[in-house]
Amino acid sequence: SRGLGDVYKRQVLVMDSLSKEEAAQYLKAGINNTIKFEMTHEALTDLSTFLKRRKEQKIKDLQLKAQNIKAFRLPLWKRIFDILFSGMAILCLSPLLIFTALAIRLESKGAVIYKSKRVGSNYQIFDFLKFRSMYMDAEERKKELMAQNKMQGNMFKMDNDPRIIGSEKGPGKGIGNIIRSLSIDELPQFYNILRGDMSLVGTRPPTVDEVAAYDLHHKVRLSM
Repeated sequence: SRGLGDVYKRQVLVMDSLSKEEAAQYLKAGINNTIKFEMTHEALTDLSTFLKRRKEQKIKDLQLKAQNIKAFRLPLWKRIFDILFSGMAILCLSPLLIFTALAIRLESKGAVIYKSKRVGSNYQIFDFLKFRSMYMDAEERKKELMAQNKMQGNMFKMDNDPRIIGSEKGPGKGIGNIIRSLSIDELPQFYNILRGDMSLVGTRPPTVDEVAAYDLHHKVRLSM
């Protein structure tokens, strides 16, 4: 079950039986699937393959929907503005970007940049870039902290989150808390703007799962 959770970011519960009341509580805690103790290796492999294919199909379906809507075209003047401003920002902020990358690497092993799949205009899916502000095992540790969650649904937020890089130094301390409080973790998105994934002024790109749950009137957002 850990392997499935790590690869596909899904929480899998191993159990014998589950009542409706228990199922509701586990869903609130972020459980996506349940499997039984006696499940064979072959059945577990089939489930893993199914989850991967379903995720890939979801992305393909979103991309195909782009053919059924009127394609959005960014005005030339706005694209030129985005290129000039983001290019200048990257150049001027390069010392801060380099220092932040080094600070993250010194305090936590692993990738400096965190990528998440987001949906832009015309259903184009791209890698949304941020400086990594949490330890590499943040997703695995999340299930241990669900009891302290202050949010409802799939969102998670808690005071003094121990998954944030350097949080053991105290509340608000450590490179993770610093770059989050000053929004420095968002600066790599200037590269997204320079590349044309996003625009400097526009809606925040939603996740693939959010768009999959959109109703028709929500999809107007993707024409901006």
